[in-house]
Amino acid sequence: QIRAAGVEAPIVIAPNGVHLDEFDAPETASLPVAYPPAEHGQKTLLFLGRLHGKKGIDMLQEAWTALQPWKRDWRLVIAGPDESDLTPALDKWAAALPAPDAVLLPGPLFRDYRLAALRAATAFVLPSRSEGFPVALLEAMACRLPIVATHECNLPDVAEAGAGWLCEAEPGSLKVALQSLIAARDIELAERGAAGRKLVEDKFTWAKASEPLLDACRKL
Repeated sequence: QIRAAGVEAPIVIAPNGVHLDEFDAPETASLPVAYPPAEHGQKTLLFLGRLHGKKGIDMLQEAWTALQPWKRDWRLVIAGPDESDLTPALDKWAAALPAPDAVLLPGPLFRDYRLAALRAATAFVLPSRSEGFPVALLEAMACRLPIVATHECNLPDVAEAGAGWLCEAEPGSLKVALQSLIAARDIELAERGAAGRKLVEDKFTWAKASEPLLDACRKL
């Protein structure tokens, strides 16, 4: 697209990154009242991002509804600022599900609450229809969470590193990926979470992510 616009200058592609110190620091905040802790033995699948159509919330609704008879001891948390007035419909959908605790909608979670939510989760889902390079996935992997994401998130490293499951941006494929997550034993979830953390350490800290840019500057 850049070339098609007539740009002839060299192009450098560099990833986003994270500061791991933030995720390794001692806990400074507990979850807000709107986000009660999971019950004993219950696992939490977390979506944390903007509530917007491009994020695939509707696909997540459809897939999660289809999984209700089979999901065992999981709950879905959908957290983030509502940019498209999706909350009323989400509230109605959650209330109609057979299990009263199948979905939790705590609203936006910023700063320390965001980190507390990541640390309290079991896995992370990002079913986007379109992304550039989602920092949300890097942050989740920094917290050792296994990932379920669409190919449109542009992070094939998740599957290559064994850090989670990638799927197409459509409800049926997302359901299959979520089934794999739910069926996974705790040891597999831990192994995938550890693989994601190593992936971030190896490629997506800011020190690593800045290397292509620094190298490009040196060559000028």
